[in-house]
Amino acid sequence: MNQENINIFINSCLQQINSKVPKNPRYKTVYSDEYYLKHIVNVLYNVTSWHALQRVYNFSPKNHFKTIYNKFRYWSNLGIFKNTFLNSIGHVTTNCLIIDATSINNKEGIQNIGINPEQKKHNCTKLSAICTKNKKILSVVACNNNKFFKKRKTIDHELKVIKQHMDNIKDIKYLHNNSKYFRLIGDKGYITKDKHTINNKNVHIITKFKINSKIKQTAFNEKIINNNRYKIENLFAVIKFFDRIN
Repeated sequence: MNQENINIFINSCLQQINSKVPKNPRYKTVYSDEYYLKHIVNVLYNVTSWHALQRVYNFSPKNHFKTIYNKFRYWSNLGIFKNTFLNSIGHVTTNCLIIDATSINNKEGIQNIGINPEQKKHNCTKLSAICTKNKKILSVVACNNNKFFKKRKTIDHELKVIKQHMDNIKDIKYLHNNSKYFRLIGDKGYITKDKHTINNKNVHIITKFKINSKIKQTAFNEKIINNNRYKIENLFAVIKFFDRIN
């Protein structure tokens, strides 16, 4: 993320804040909203934890990083960052979506931490994402690993995440599909009986066939999977670049 994109993100957030956050005339603000947003971006992009802000910037009040964190929580609960993300997506015309999940080792922080079954000595956060063939992210869900990694029921977990993704994608205003249904490309962990819809159009989950599966699977073209699966892997490589979740 270059400086130009950061400025676009901050300006979009400021528009959401000015339109949605009620202003109290009795409350005197020492710092501007832009000041808080710049530090929030620094945490997400450069710093590994909120408390690390104190070590990096050496604030005069030692607990000033808590004020920045409280602002982040307050704006998050109001949906400021979610609406900014949805507005940044713009017009999307596609009938093919790609889903996958990845585990990211945690350096610091306590959000959604679980045990990585592949590396038991490391804590990790599991992220699930859906993108288009043009590598545009439509939905990202941070999974609660404690319930599933310790019991190693990762397949059941991936199926439950699909519903959260469908709810997020329904909030996108300018998602267009010229065909009769959506294709959702995934791996064998996403084989399910559940039926999902987006904008009143059915979602056909396309995976490779699983041996001895009792679930009737959608017919697939292996070229569709092989030509598109790598795209979401490239996106995960970009997401892991951010220190806050790496």
